[in-house]
Formats: sequence, structure tokens, C-alpha cells
Amino acid sequence: MARQRYWYIDQGTADRLAIVEDSSSSTTRETVTSSMGSVSEAKQVRVKAIGIQEDYVVGTYDEKQEIPTRFHDALVWKVVAGGYMDPRNLNPQSATFFEQQYQIATKRAKQRARSAMITNGIIKQVDF
Repeated sequence: MARQRYWYIDQGTADRLAIVEDSSSSTTRETVTSSMGSVSEAKQVRVKAIGIQEDYVVGTYDEKQEIPTRFHDALVWKVVAGGYMDPRNLNPQSATFFEQQYQIATKRAKQRARSAMITNGIIKQVDF
């Protein structure tokens, strides 16, 4: 009988992906007993994932940004809309236009993020 393999994401101090399998014996580490152990054989694993950018902090703009370039325009549209709502440059018509462009781009980004979201899974051995 093939061993069952599972994966999980450890979200402790650093996000890590772990692959484990059912073992025939239980092991105890630091007061935790588990029947899961390291995989018995090494195989190639392909991981498809979507990364999430942390909140922007003032002074970090020169660092590499992880927002895809196709969504950079959305950030600009939101800032421009805010500029047109400022009393010194008040132009509600332009602000509404840029706000709508921002909302459209945000909707597309959310659809893209949901399309590839996977929360858990199981790895099954298949003999060919």
C-alpha cells in the first residue's frame, strides 16, 4: 500500500511549505507526538503560488516591489483621483473618472487572486 503524503504551510516565524507522509511509527519531538514524518524519497515538486505584498512603509520605495506591473496603473489612478478631490485642485468629474478606473483595476486584481487560490491538498502516489 502506498504511503499517504500531505502538505501544509507553516506560518510561524517564516512561511514555509512542508511535505510529510504517514509513517508506520509515532515520533515525539518537544512534547508533540505525531505519526507524520519526513518523506521517504526525494522527488521533484512544482509549486504554483501567488505571493502577497506586505503593506508599503514610507522609505521603502527603492526596494523591489512585488505588485505585478499590470496593476501599477491602478495605484496611479487612485492617487490622481485623490489629487482631484483636494480643495486646491477640485475637479469632481475627473476624480470620478480616475476612481472608476481604479475600481475596475481592483476588481480585475481580486478576480486574478481568487482564480489561483488553493488552501490545502493531498499528494497521492501513482504508479505508471
